[in-house]
Amino acid sequence: LLRLASCTSMAGGPEPQAGPVTLDRSVVKPYQNAYAYKWINYLMYIPPEYPESEKEYPLILYFHGAGQKGSDPQALTQVSLNNQLENSKKENFPYIVVSPQLPGPEGFEWPYSMDRGTWYPDSFYPAVMEMVDHIIRSYAVDPSRIYVHGTSMGGTATWKMAMYYPDRFAAAAPCAGEANPEDAALLKDVPLWVFHAEGDEIMPVANSDAMVEAVREAGGEVTYVRPDGGNHQSAWANEFPELYKWFLNYTLD
Repeated sequence: LLRLASCTSMAGGPEPQAGPVTLDRSVVKPYQNAYAYKWINYLMYIPPEYPESEKEYPLILYFHGAGQKGSDPQALTQVSLNNQLENSKKENFPYIVVSPQLPGPEGFEWPYSMDRGTWYPDSFYPAVMEMVDHIIRSYAVDPSRIYVHGTSMGGTATWKMAMYYPDRFAAAAPCAGEANPEDAALLKDVPLWVFHAEGDEIMPVANSDAMVEAVREAGGEVTYVRPDGGNHQSAWANEFPELYKWFLNYTLD
């Protein structure tokens, strides 16, 4: 059970406001590149037109799965959104995408990688939020259009990040993750887009079923995509074109 006191302390402080960016757009590297903020390595995707543009961009904070931990953020390009951005499967993608990497043993080892004790620790979330605030100050990011998304272990992180910082995200999209339905009321003001295949053999769909029901009972808005059959790979292989259109329907007040 998440503690409300913990959520309050993590969400404290003034929210970043749009303003002059600290990096000259002409020196910003477009496409997907690796960076570090303090001890967090991350990938950041910048749309190719960014250096010549004058607009602010929506931002997706994307959490990776258990197989992409380590010290080389290029490992994130193996699967899902980072792979699609790396291989030009998302032309004209209108977002800045920031993908932090959790340090730890590289690769996926069964059953070690499914040990929840090795997943994103609670201390990781405020560090990531600090990193996001740094990016908002440095790049032309619209702070009213920040979204959080992730798959598998990253889907679990998405649930948690939205619970800890419900006032910072315009919408959230946890895919094939898990969370505690007792904490669902923390998400009643965060629009959710949830994906989980019925036949997922790694992360049982029953948890997403319970979370969706609990959030709806708390008065929250949920779009639930629950295809029949499928497996855990259904979440990894999906390019989710409808999701990235859906995000843009939502802004923070």
